[in-house]
Amino acid sequence: GALVFVLPYRDEIRARPGTLHLHLRHAAAPAPCTIQVAVESDHHGSFGHLHQPAAVPEAGFAFQAPLGGSTDYWQPLDHAATWSAWERHGLRRLEVKVFDLPPRTAVRLLATFVPDPEPAAPSLAWARPLADPVALGERWELAFDLDGLVANPFDETATGLRLLVTPPDGREAAILPFLYQNFETFLVPGGEKIRPKGAKQFRARYRPTATGTHHYRLVREAGEGAAGQLLASGSFEVLPGRLPPFIRISPRNPRYFETLDGRFFYPIGWNIAFPCDTPYGIAYLPYLPAGQSLATMRKMLEDLAASGGNCIRLWQSTWWNALEWGEGVDNYGGAGRYNLKNAWITDQVLDTCGRLGIHALFTMQNHTRFFPQEWPQHPLNRRNGGFLRYSDEFWLE
Repeated sequence: GALVFVLPYRDEIRARPGTLHLHLRHAAAPAPCTIQVAVESDHHGSFGHLHQPAAVPEAGFAFQAPLGGSTDYWQPLDHAATWSAWERHGLRRLEVKVFDLPPRTAVRLLATFVPDPEPAAPSLAWARPLADPVALGERWELAFDLDGLVANPFDETATGLRLLVTPPDGREAAILPFLYQNFETFLVPGGEKIRPKGAKQFRARYRPTATGTHHYRLVREAGEGAAGQLLASGSFEVLPGRLPPFIRISPRNPRYFETLDGRFFYPIGWNIAFPCDTPYGIAYLPYLPAGQSLATMRKMLEDLAASGGNCIRLWQSTWWNALEWGEGVDNYGGAGRYNLKNAWITDQVLDTCGRLGIHALFTMQNHTRFFPQEWPQHPLNRRNGGFLRYSDEFWLE
């Protein structure tokens, strides 16, 4: 077995990158042992590093664990993700395990977290468009990453990041970038497994509504009255195609819907709020395949399209694909920290809808969050660090 030390520095590490300084001593005669430093991230995947001293001398064994930017120190233990600076923001658990010592050996571990110096200013690590050119109506996307950004990456007021896109007509659009994590999915005997793949990074997305050359600037805004920081700039081409299939109320007759190019739209579809059988832990629709929620959702969308449907109502339910919920529930991180696994799942659903010509009535707040079944886990509940005493107060604040 292993001797496990759980370290208490989660909040300090979330707030600031730095290095763990560790010193291990034990009462056995000098002998080799294996020491594993492990962190559990927001997606419940773990990263680890092995130290294998030839022998732990009487004076002890000193070692360090960096908890900052990209580093080869951390290796994935049970997934295909890559360590990045953003993993510390989702840190759930930090521990040191000691293996191969004689039974009942007394062990002492001293640990100190030393924050890194405050960086002068964040800088661009890299940036690249994911497609250029794109056809009219298709999604243009910029992927990028930053060095030296200490702030919560989910707080747009703290990061100050903006993507400014100027189409040929000169009317600039301001877009908020977001932190992104890719995932992969596959079926296993117990159902569907979704695990992280690659490193976290930032993305910004734009749907062009005109052809021609578009110019973009990636900036980091400073405080009021201060000059901002230009991180990247460039241009991309939009080729002839079709306007994005967005739906609006017809300006000619507000009783009807239409597409951006004026075509009449009549919604035909299903209420597929969520493709699972256990909302807030209550099983009540036992006909869906167990543990295969994303695969089931895709199958239902394909069946709807094959039947001539063009619309669904989709929830962001806390038991399947919501972005924000009480810390400690599934992959959630509490108020102000978003569930990147669920964001990726929602991406897959909406991309499938787009491929099949299905429009989504997107419901971001479902009523059950304020019911007795879920209110105890709500991040705005005062008992969870929020500012609401009762769920009814949500409608008053």
